[in-house]
Amino acid sequence: MVWPVAATTGVDAAPADVVPGAPQRRQAAVTALLAIGLFAVALVARLLGISRTYELFLDEVTYAALTQSVSEGRGVLLHGELFFLHPPGWFVSTGLAFRGQLADERLDQVAMALRPVNAVLGSITVALTVLVLRRLTDRKAIPLLIGVALALDPFLVKFDSRFLLESQAMVLTTGAVLVLARAPRSSQGARRQGIAAGVLMAGAILTKEPYALITALPVAVMALVGAPPGRRVLVPAMVTTVAVYATYLGSLAARDELSLWWTAKTSGFSRLIGVSQETGFNAPGSPSLASRITELVEQFAGTYLLLAAGGVTLGVLVVRGWASARYWSRSTVLLGVRAAEPARVVAVAWAASSYTYVAYAVLLGTLEEQAFYMVVAPTALCLCVIATTRTSASRTSGPNPARAFAVLLTAMVVANGLSWVVLHQRTDDGYAQLRDFLDDEVPDGSRISVTEETAQFTLPDYDVGNWTSLAELRENQVQYVLVAEALVQRGYGSARPGFLADVERIGDPVFEREVPTLGRLVLLDVQGATR
Repeated sequence: MVWPVAATTGVDAAPADVVPGAPQRRQAAVTALLAIGLFAVALVARLLGISRTYELFLDEVTYAALTQSVSEGRGVLLHGELFFLHPPGWFVSTGLAFRGQLADERLDQVAMALRPVNAVLGSITVALTVLVLRRLTDRKAIPLLIGVALALDPFLVKFDSRFLLESQAMVLTTGAVLVLARAPRSSQGARRQGIAAGVLMAGAILTKEPYALITALPVAVMALVGAPPGRRVLVPAMVTTVAVYATYLGSLAARDELSLWWTAKTSGFSRLIGVSQETGFNAPGSPSLASRITELVEQFAGTYLLLAAGGVTLGVLVVRGWASARYWSRSTVLLGVRAAEPARVVAVAWAASSYTYVAYAVLLGTLEEQAFYMVVAPTALCLCVIATTRTSASRTSGPNPARAFAVLLTAMVVANGLSWVVLHQRTDDGYAQLRDFLDDEVPDGSRISVTEETAQFTLPDYDVGNWTSLAELRENQVQYVLVAEALVQRGYGSARPGFLADVERIGDPVFEREVPTLGRLVLLDVQGATR
C-alpha cells in the first residue's frame, strides 16, 4: 500500500540527519552539543534539593523494598511474597546495579539513596527528546526551547526526583522512538533498527506494562497500515518485543509462578479499564482531577500550558490528515504527516497514543497522576511537528507557525523556570524531620499509631500500628499518635477527619511541622490517657 500524503502539508526544513557532507558534520556537532547541554541542565534541575524538596511517597518505599530484596539476592519480594503487580524490570535492573549495597537500611533511606538514579534517567530522556527533535527539524531555536522547557518542567522534575517506575519506562520509550525516527538505509539495517527498537520497547513494558499502549500498540498499527519507517523496521520491532515478553512469561512458567502473575494482571487490568476503582482521581471518596488541577495550577502552569497546546495541535493534525486523505481508508492517514519523514510519523503516532490512553483514563479508567507523565515528552514532539509544518497557502503569504510556537515555548520556559525556583525555596521533608526528632527524643520500641501507610516504612524500629479511635488507643496502650493532617483530610489516611481533634484533647504535641505535602504533621504523646 502507498502511504497517503496530506496534500496541504509541507515542511520548512529537512531533518538534520539528511544534510550531506561537511554541513552534516556541523549539524551533528550542534545536535550533540544541544543534547549534552540540556542533559546537564536537566540533571542539575533534578539533583538540587532532591532529598528535601519532594516528600517521601508511598510508592517509593514500596519500590525501595522490592529493590532491596533483589539487591540482597532474595528475588522480587514484598513482605516475603512474590510481587507481580508491576513487572520486575525496574527492581531487577536497579537491585543488581546496587547488589549488596542496600542491606539493613531503612526503606526511606533506600528510596532517598536511589532517587539520583531517576534524576539521571529523566535527564537522559530530555537529551533523547532533543535528538528526536533534531530529526524533525534542522532549526536550533525550537529544539532548544523545547529542551529547556522539558529540563525545567515541574511535573517531570517532580517524578524524576523520586524513586518511581516512570523515569526508566520513559527513557526506554523515548529511546525506541529515536531508533524508529529515521528511514532505514538497507534491508539489513532495517532489521537491526527494528530489533533495537523492539528491545527498548520490551524494556519499557517490563518496567510498567501500560507503556505497551504507547509503544507496541502504535507500532503494531503503523505496521498494519504500512506507515513509515516501513514494515521492514516495524515488524522486527514487534516480533522482538513479543519475543522478549514471552521469554519473561516462559521464565515464570518454568518456576510455576504463572498463575500468580495471571491473578495480579487480571486485577491490574480491571483497574486499568476502570472496572475496579480503588485508587486515583476517579475512585469513590478521592479528590477530583479538577480540584487537584486548580490546587496545583501555580506550581504546574507551564505543564498545563504544554499539555493544552499539545492537545490542540494534535487535533489540528488529525483533522488536516483526515480532510486531505486520498484513499478510502482515512484511518490510515497518520495525522497528516508526509511519507518521506518517518520521524514525523513516529512522533505524532506516539503523541496520539499517549493522549488516547490518558483521555480514556480521565473518562473511564483508573486515573492517577503518573498517567500524565506519559504525555509530556510526546506532546513536545507534536508541537515541533506543527511548528515546522506550513500549508501551501502559508508558505507564500500566511504567518509562519514557528514564530507563534517560539512565543508559546518561551512562555513555557519562563513559567517552568519560575516554578522551579519557587519549589526549590521550600522544604518538603516532614518524614525526614520526624525521624531526626524520634532518633533524639523517643526510645526505640515505643508504640506509635500511624494514620497513613507511608509513615510505617520510616519507623521500623518502633512498634507501629493502625489504631484510629480513642478506644483502640487505650486498648492497645498506645504511647504516641502520628497524624498527617492533609492526607487525612484528602481521604488518603485511615483515620476519620475528626480523629486529630479527638487526640489533641487527650494528648500533648511533642513534634509539629507544617510541610506542603503532608500539611500539619504532628506527633502527640498520649501516654497519660492510655496507661
